[in-house]
Amino acid sequence: MGITEDLASITCRGAVIVGRNLSIDGHENNRLRVVTHAHSDHMVDIVESIRNSPKIIAHPATFEIMEILGVTIPRDKIYKVNYGEKIDLRDGAIRILKSKHILGSIQILYTMENGASITYTGDFKDPGGGTEIPESDIIITEATYGSPDYVRPFKDIVEELLADLVSQLLSRGPLIIKAYYGKQQEVMNILRNYGIEAPFVADNKVYRISKIAEKYGLRIGDILLKGTTEAEEIARQGWYIYFTHTTARDLLNNAYGYKYTIL
Repeated sequence: MGITEDLASITCRGAVIVGRNLSIDGHENNRLRVVTHAHSDHMVDIVESIRNSPKIIAHPATFEIMEILGVTIPRDKIYKVNYGEKIDLRDGAIRILKSKHILGSIQILYTMENGASITYTGDFKDPGGGTEIPESDIIITEATYGSPDYVRPFKDIVEELLADLVSQLLSRGPLIIKAYYGKQQEVMNILRNYGIEAPFVADNKVYRISKIAEKYGLRIGDILLKGTTEAEEIARQGWYIYFTHTTARDLLNNAYGYKYTIL
């Protein structure tokens, strides 16, 4: 196979080292930095990469979300990639593969000059559906949910179950959905696809990321920025869904009158 430890490894800081030129989802000096998606555990040491990496590689949507989250990449460091794109390196080439996780998520397929290959999946779900499964000699993958205990017997109907639950709760009053950035927009898209038309209300970051998601084809529909006259009017009417981050504590006083929370 011709793949040695120095060509496929993980550092103590969590950087995935692939080949002689790439550092993925973590920093290593003088290597190209790949960000597979805009979640904090995959942007570890991004400031170091801004300082010391020749380029930072990510999907265009990831760069846009990172900017909203306060991570500004200098223009001369940005290298935007799209699904299916191939990049030639000194010791081989990488191909960008789609990963179903959040908007902009990618996988990296690295092929050496001798034909040996390494895939780093990043976070994903729905393998063989929304997530490509490449032929590869070595696969480096996340193990957060690696146990078979996490295989859901109802995974094929989970979106329908979510939509049914939201519909039931909306019949009793407004509700709040707390999720990570990117996952919020996935839920919005699911609810719209299942015919839930209740207006969404969101704080500044969630609202701006939702507008980016809409630009890339997700169905967001009627969404209002928290604190605006329109959002306050919707709150008085009492039929809406408020989206915020998982860690948000700004609604503990129940100022918007929500009755149920979905995490």
